[in-house]
Amino acid sequence: MFKILSTLVIMMTLSLNSAYAGAHSKGDVSKEQYIEKAVSEGQDPAKAESTFDGLDMNKDGVLSSDEQK
Repeated sequence: MFKILSTLVIMMTLSLNSAYAGAHSKGDVSKEQYIEKAVSEGQDPAKAESTFDGLDMNKDGVLSSDEQK
């Protein structure tokens, strides 16, 4: 029984990782990444978050390459 449950957990983990990788392309920027970079460049964190929210058109928490243009 343990072997079956372990196998199922591994399969689910791999499936979730694949789904995440497919949903986010190389070059996408997460909200956390955007704010971290903006703050490192001297921007106010609240202003950076507000700017990100305005750019994130589909409100998925990730800026795609199209949203970054």
